[in-house]
Amino acid sequence: MLTKQELQNNDLFKKLYSLDLDPSEYVIMGSGIMFALGIRALSDLDDIDILVTKSGWKKVKNLAEIHHDDEWNCDHLYLFDEKIEIYNGWGPSEYIPEDLIADSLKIGAYNFASIEDVIRWKKELGRDKDYKH
Repeated sequence: MLTKQELQNNDLFKKLYSLDLDPSEYVIMGSGIMFALGIRALSDLDDIDILVTKSGWKKVKNLAEIHHDDEWNCDHLYLFDEKIEIYNGWGPSEYIPEDLIADSLKIGAYNFASIEDVIRWKKELGRDKDYKH
């Protein structure tokens, strides 16, 4: 499992930290938990997907162009040369940020969606890479 120190020293997590989001306002989604648990090497991390609460979205929505995702019926934006993608919703089914945060793995100031939630999500998507993960 990653340590707080390893996250604080990682460039992507430094960028995430610079957004000044309170831990109660976001959860790291996608494959982030695999890195947190040491299933995948942190050196292989290319980007971070973030789901934010309403208050988190208010803090970031003016930082970049907003894109709408019709399939998930949510908005998202890219920061730091698309290394961080922030969503105000998560799909394809409905996920509630506060519930995911409550069930998340916490390492320092970072919340990682639980492995159970990520497995459920990856099964819903059913992409080749998700089955591989």
